[in-house]
Amino acid sequence: MKTSKRTWRLSSLAVLGIASALQGCTGIQPDRLQPADTDKTVLLRASFSYETLNQFSGIRWQWHLAPGRYAAYRQDEAGLYYLGPRQCLSQTLIEPGWGERQSNVGKTLGSHGCGIYIPKDPAKDPKVFLLVGTWQFYPEGKAPVDQQLYPDVATVDAITRTVPNATPLQAGVGGAIGGVVVGALVAAEQGNYAIHRDQPSGADLRRALSWD
Repeated sequence: MKTSKRTWRLSSLAVLGIASALQGCTGIQPDRLQPADTDKTVLLRASFSYETLNQFSGIRWQWHLAPGRYAAYRQDEAGLYYLGPRQCLSQTLIEPGWGERQSNVGKTLGSHGCGIYIPKDPAKDPKVFLLVGTWQFYPEGKAPVDQQLYPDVATVDAITRTVPNATPLQAGVGGAIGGVVVGALVAAEQGNYAIHRDQPSGADLRRALSWD
């Protein structure tokens, strides 16, 4: 049976979306965590950027954490989960490797709802986490105008609980794979927290944050 190159060349953005959904299957259900015992926020005064390289595909991304206040929302025994502004983690293609188009270099191609997990032990690094089911694909290489405005962090929980069943993530996958497999995964895990596999230097991130 002949298979077209288009079938085999699944965009890395689609793969990224599937991976994020799969991360949610082992993610953390916020409703099973304790409410934060503080109303403090941490402030990221400027956009915080870092790069990661996929050793297999050669694709290099630059990740951007949005500036603003990240509010303590849930906690476990070891630390606090601070929710960020809407779609607060975006990604820009730096090197296409073998899985992306050269024409997409320099474009911001997607974003996630996110937050920062801060351990109670100051010797441990903070971690970026994703809100499962919030991935947005930007085919034009930039966020829509309404997503460039970061609303008050108090609205983030409501936003993550109203993600439509047909998520924009499916637009990056297409066909039965997007509609059945990814759609079912996201619907089942929508709103869970998933520690991002691509982390910045914990020391650099901690230095970028200021506490009220």
